[in-house]
Amino acid sequence: MGGRVKTLHPAVHGGILARDIPSDEADLAAQAIQKVDIVACNLYPFKETVAKEGVTIPEAVEEIDIGMFLTTKNNRNTSLCLMARNTQEQVAKTTLYLGPT
Repeated sequence: MGGRVKTLHPAVHGGILARDIPSDEADLAAQAIQKVDIVACNLYPFKETVAKEGVTIPEAVEEIDIGMFLTTKNNRNTSLCLMARNTQEQVAKTTLYLGPT
């Protein structure tokens, strides 16, 4: 499937989308799903793709990261870490922002 199916699984999506409410906690427990606190995404070249002359909507849609979409949908409970080209630099900045664990 050309790399399109990497994380499409209820254990992943459920962990990302779970809210801090009793019904979600019960659903997680019933399915033995762990919450996901941070999602790290490498950005696809969406801006460059849509700037191309003649690009189609299906071509542009392929450049949208589902992990980033899910994380923004549940932004109260899950943090998004966008991975830059210099991953080490990005991790250092994120560590400074989040503080030591």
